[in-house]
Amino acid sequence: MKKIFLLFLFSYSYSQVGINTEYPTGIFMVDGKADNKSSTPNISAISNDVKITENANLGIGVENPSTLVDIKSNNINSGFRLKDGSEGEYYRLVTNINGDTKWRKRSSVIVSQIEGSYSGLIFTTTLNYTGRYIILEPGEWMVRSNLLLRAFNSASPSSGVYVKFSWAENTNGIYTLSQDVLFGKTFGGDYLLDYGIAKGATIIKNSSSEAKKYYLVTNGAENIGNFPLNSVWDQLGGTWGETSIMAFPFN
Repeated sequence: MKKIFLLFLFSYSYSQVGINTEYPTGIFMVDGKADNKSSTPNISAISNDVKITENANLGIGVENPSTLVDIKSNNINSGFRLKDGSEGEYYRLVTNINGDTKWRKRSSVIVSQIEGSYSGLIFTTTLNYTGRYIILEPGEWMVRSNLLLRAFNSASPSSGVYVKFSWAENTNGIYTLSQDVLFGKTFGGDYLLDYGIAKGATIIKNSSSEAKKYYLVTNGAENIGNFPLNSVWDQLGGTWGETSIMAFPFN
C-alpha cells in the first residue's frame, strides 16, 4: 500500500493591511472615503483615515500619529466626545492619579485660605509671606485682592508707607515671584492713618495639568514722609475681616 505524504511549508511574513485603499501607510489602515490614490495622500484624504502604526499609535485624521491616541479634526467641536453621564455645559475634563477621566464642573469662585499672618518689618526687600494663599485649577483666573494694612506704628497723612504685594511660588521655603502672572504683577496701597487698604487685580494662568498653590507676599515698600524704618506690621494678611481675596475664572 502506497502512502503519499504532502509536506506543506508555511512562512510567516509581516505586511500592511489596508481597507478601502491599495496604499496603506501603517500596519493597519482604514481609508474612510477611499480617496488615497497614492502612498503620499494629500491633507484632505488623510482627514478621513484611521491608522495604527508599528508602535501601536492610533491616528485619526493624522498621517504620522506620535502618541498612543492622536486625533486631528478640521472642524471645531468635532474631534472628541465623551458621554459617560458626568458631562455638562462648560465642564472640564479631569483625571485622578491613575488617569481615570471624567467631566467636572469648574468652580465659579475660589476664596483664599489663611494659615497665619506677617508681623515683621515693613521696609525690607525680602519677599515675606503674608499667610494668605490661593489654590487655582488649570486655566486663567482673575484674582481680586483687598488687604487691610495696619502697623504697630501709627501713620499720619504726611508720614506713612506705600506697600506692594505680589503672588509667588514656594520651593523648599524660598518664595519666588510666579511666572504664571500675566497681568498685575504687583499691586499696593497706602498706610497713612491708623488703617489702610491695598487693592489689586491680577490675572494668573495656571498652565500645568493640576491645581497649583500661589502665595501672597510683600514686594517692597516706599516711605512717605519720615515713617520709622523699624516699623512692623500688625498681623498683615491675617484674620482681619476687611481682608478678602477671591479668584474668578477668566476664560
